[in-house]
Amino acid sequence: MRSLRMRLFVAVLGIAAAPLLFVAIWGRIEFDVEGALRANTQHAAQATVDLLAEHLDAESFERKLDDLAARHVVNVRIVDGQGAVTAVSDHDYTRDWVHTLGTWFFGGDDGVTVSAFDRSLGEMVRRPESVAALSGVAAVGCRLTEGSRLLVCHAVSRATAVDGTPRLVYVQESTGRAARRFYDLRYQVARLSLLTIPLAIIIGEYLRRTLLRPIEELRRQALSQAAAAEPEATLRVPGREDEIGDLIHSFQALLTKLDEKRGSNERFMVDLVHELKSPLAAILVTGEHLSTSNDPKAARLSEVLQSSAQRLQALVTDVLDLARVEGGMHGEAYEDLDLAALVRAVVESARLKVPGVSFTVDGAEELRLRCVPGRVESLVRNLVDNAADFAEQGRARPAVVAVRCDREGDDAVLTVRDTGPGIGSGDLFQRFYTRRKGGTGLGLAIVRAVVVAHGGDVVAENAPGGGASFRARIPTKS
Repeated sequence: MRSLRMRLFVAVLGIAAAPLLFVAIWGRIEFDVEGALRANTQHAAQATVDLLAEHLDAESFERKLDDLAARHVVNVRIVDGQGAVTAVSDHDYTRDWVHTLGTWFFGGDDGVTVSAFDRSLGEMVRRPESVAALSGVAAVGCRLTEGSRLLVCHAVSRATAVDGTPRLVYVQESTGRAARRFYDLRYQVARLSLLTIPLAIIIGEYLRRTLLRPIEELRRQALSQAAAAEPEATLRVPGREDEIGDLIHSFQALLTKLDEKRGSNERFMVDLVHELKSPLAAILVTGEHLSTSNDPKAARLSEVLQSSAQRLQALVTDVLDLARVEGGMHGEAYEDLDLAALVRAVVESARLKVPGVSFTVDGAEELRLRCVPGRVESLVRNLVDNAADFAEQGRARPAVVAVRCDREGDDAVLTVRDTGPGIGSGDLFQRFYTRRKGGTGLGLAIVRAVVVAHGGDVVAENAPGGGASFRARIPTKS
């Protein structure tokens, strides 16, 4: 049961219903105990009848009768035809585990004893069960004392001694019932439950509101901040001066610390890029200076220096862009942008750079969304440039890149498809994963980071008929 709300409700309801449950369980115990006592006294009575038929001397008979009574934990009495008790063996201790448990919960049995109760039943041979047994019908039954604190069961049988004289075997077993009074009030308990159970439901709802609602609100805001493009380090949960308030303050302290760490990492990245740009600029200047030399080795060295420096500069720029986007694009303004117009401009620029690829643009003439324009432009440019590079590597001629932007509900959907070799194994959006010659391996990682930062998603798949298809979805109201 994962829901804390449900566990709290079940616990409160269980407490309210506990008396009813106790009555039901105790009723089952009473039924089982009475049945066990009836069976035990009946077996003891039959064993005594069999014992009377054996040829034993008085001492052996008394010893065996005592063993029998002890084994069955009963009181065995044998009565002759005149009503006189000729043999007695009393091992009825009255107290079993049920009585001990009931006494611990509900007190003693008010001094009720089996002997006093037995005397109140009158002369043994005149009792109904004895009369029935003397007529040849074995009698088994149980009686409750006044107040229902003592259960006494009996089994009475007619027997014939070795000398042929009739005998009456009267076996008795008892057990205390300290909880019986509570059981006898079961109907009153049931009526009381009609009040306590609704009250428990009200209490459970009150506890849910006071204990669980703040936790649910804390969870909702934490998930909202996790999904936000620019998560804040503040939770807007009403202040409380209790354990839940301490939990909220702890979450707030954690978020503040994480925000400080994020800011520190972003500043470090900016500083690192700034420090790298100076030596990169010096390397580029040196390369350009060497390119003016008439020495072929110097010219070759110039070419290598400039190529490497430009690649490193692109890598540094991409690393900084990726870090800023993954950090939530703090401080970058959201503006209204016509995605369709941006796509047309980027494709037009790509046509000039890659004349060997045929570009097509379809979809909406105008598609406005709320976004960080510069980041969305880098998203579109990376997807189009990536598609153009792989379209040239494909076998299809002419190489084609098809770009389409549409509105689907509240989302803007950009689809870029190429006629290249398609998608192989590996995570295309993983940092530094690339199959492009001269690529940094960060272009598609930046694409995913920009889409996620705007609350969207991006997928890549092999297109029907060959090539790859990238589909980026961004809410129009990020």
